[in-house]
Amino acid sequence: SSSSSSGAMGALAATTIIPAGARGEVTLIWAWFFPHRDYLGVNLGNNYALRFADSKAVAQHMALQLSATVASAGQLHTPFFQSSLPTWLQDSLVNSLSHIRSAMWFRDGRWRQWEAYDCVNVDSVHNDGERHIPYISFFPNATRNKVQAWGKYQLPNGMIQEQLGSGCEAAVPQLDDASGRVMSDVSSMFVTYVLELFRWANDTTTLQQQYEVAKRAALWQLQASEKYGLPTGLQTTYDILGLNKYDFSTYSSVFTLLALRAAEQLADAMHDTQFAAQCRTAADRAVQAMDLYLWNSTTSYYNAYANVGGSQPGAVMADSLYAQVLAYSVGLGSLLDENKMRAHLRAEQTHNDSPYGLLVMTGRYQQKPGPWQDNSVWMGASPNWGSLNLWLGMDAATALAQPYKALNHWREGLADQWCTSGIVGGMGLPQEGLPYITSHYGFHMVEWHLVFALSGQTANLPNGTLAFHPRLTAPYALPLLLPGALGLVSSPAEDSYVVKLQLGELSVSHLSVAGAAYPGAVHLTAGQEVAWKA
Repeated sequence: SSSSSSGAMGALAATTIIPAGARGEVTLIWAWFFPHRDYLGVNLGNNYALRFADSKAVAQHMALQLSATVASAGQLHTPFFQSSLPTWLQDSLVNSLSHIRSAMWFRDGRWRQWEAYDCVNVDSVHNDGERHIPYISFFPNATRNKVQAWGKYQLPNGMIQEQLGSGCEAAVPQLDDASGRVMSDVSSMFVTYVLELFRWANDTTTLQQQYEVAKRAALWQLQASEKYGLPTGLQTTYDILGLNKYDFSTYSSVFTLLALRAAEQLADAMHDTQFAAQCRTAADRAVQAMDLYLWNSTTSYYNAYANVGGSQPGAVMADSLYAQVLAYSVGLGSLLDENKMRAHLRAEQTHNDSPYGLLVMTGRYQQKPGPWQDNSVWMGASPNWGSLNLWLGMDAATALAQPYKALNHWREGLADQWCTSGIVGGMGLPQEGLPYITSHYGFHMVEWHLVFALSGQTANLPNGTLAFHPRLTAPYALPLLLPGALGLVSSPAEDSYVVKLQLGELSVSHLSVAGAAYPGAVHLTAGQEVAWKA
């Protein structure tokens, strides 16, 4: 290295001789060490500085672990690139992990992340929920760390605050200065996180630490729904649509259902039978209230919004049933009547379809298409449409056509999977089909639920059960995805099944694929597999 008036510079070079017709290999390791991390004038440090003394130590560690590191990266890719997932979905899933570049892992162990580079809120619960499946799978302690922080700043009335710092379109916020709006998909998402960690990782520690917090959050949802059985006037992650202007919205109502059903399961696990019954009664009432206030029997779909005593307006909102995707993935089953959900999803496809995915809302205004707020594609709607239809029995090819339209537009049309925006311009706009709002966003990462929907994975590790109900016919191979465990579940031929673990450990008493149970308990470590026939 050398120094000059322009600053420090350096170079690496290696020499080798490769005979004609032969192959050679040269290894160059470029390491760095930046122990300091400034946040608003405070040196919070980088966590990896606790693991290494300097960049030389980093390089030496990499040199010793190079083969193992390359192999581990390959093991991470195998469940996707050697699966039956379509190529476009494999590519989109793996490239979505570029989202991690906005993460901050501080010296004291806190893991924090921006909502987006153009919206510097810190860990908004609802936005985190959209992108959280790869994080809870590959970095489960990062999720636990944020759950603890969200629970710590719960308001006295039980509401979980929207985020750990509010800075969107304003100054960068102080860290862990919780604040935000009154929303339908925040306290409910917190309750869901606790259930996911419990069911998917047998995390009884988080359950015991956070149960009372989750219970108060669910009680807040109950109080918000006390008058009509549904919450009224709450904001949502779809804030630009202004759903909080109306008494009810389908989106908010289904999130309330999710919170109540998830809290019921947590209460059962904690032997809190009285609260479990309270949640069950309130959830049943919410279903009836949705039929009364939001189900449009004339057009056979759930209205996007409604007011008490008002006529049925008939607007269709894509992704109204997003909370049902979360419910299916965590094993809660159907929150609403399945035939009504199928009819609603058909209406989304009929009224909201576009070459770039589902337009977020139609029918609110007489003009077609509507103003840009409604005439835009939010990147979560099309993947969630596919996941719901898979769980509801649609064949895979038909269900995946809508997610393909939205995700492959970024993959091949825009060729920019590392800068996926949250919103794409709608029909007839100057920005039609182009990135519109929020760069480097995570909304499209709800696509990870497609993995669960295709494999039919249902995990309840506290009960020792892991079941798959694949939506494909043999032969197939699909990812197995749990916090700290990654593998493949496959059927090389009809009535023949293999489960192989690539990373982590898996222990269950009951393992089944397509209804065929493995004859015995299973304990697998990386590289091990079990095989059986029906």
